[in-house]
Amino acid sequence: MARPGNRIRSDHGGPSPDRSTGAAWQPHDTSAAAAGAAATVEAATAAAADKTECPAPIPGDPVASLSQLMDLLAWYDGDARMRYDGTAAGARHDNGRRAGLAAFAALAFAVRAGLLSPRNDEAPATAIGDLLADLRHLADSLGLDYADLDTRGEDHYRHELRG
Repeated sequence: MARPGNRIRSDHGGPSPDRSTGAAWQPHDTSAAAAGAAATVEAATAAAADKTECPAPIPGDPVASLSQLMDLLAWYDGDARMRYDGTAAGARHDNGRRAGLAAFAALAFAVRAGLLSPRNDEAPATAIGDLLADLRHLADSLGLDYADLDTRGEDHYRHELRG
């Protein structure tokens, strides 16, 4: 129930009279607030667009085998410190370290799965693909939604690309 003085629209489209004065209801001027909100959204969008994507550095030579990937672990690790400094150079360094962490995981998996041994040296794509398949099996076993996990990973990756 409306209290006296409250302005209520009776038909959801037109003004109803103010019960206390009989004057027609007038909407507040929200143009300044709307313009401010639009400017804030525009500035945030421009700031996000200004950030450059900084993927991990690419090794100088193609990496055709897991043993070659193993030789790059120290290169990926850099100085063993994350930068988190918001610069393009820092983001590229940090993403190189993240690639190195993933390389370490892929190599550990490859050794355990027999993809890297004295008699076998598969391509990194083989190990990464098999690892992804086995991560799906692990998610199933733990009752986790792999698609949700993949979306989370994609979100983290996109955020990390921009430092």
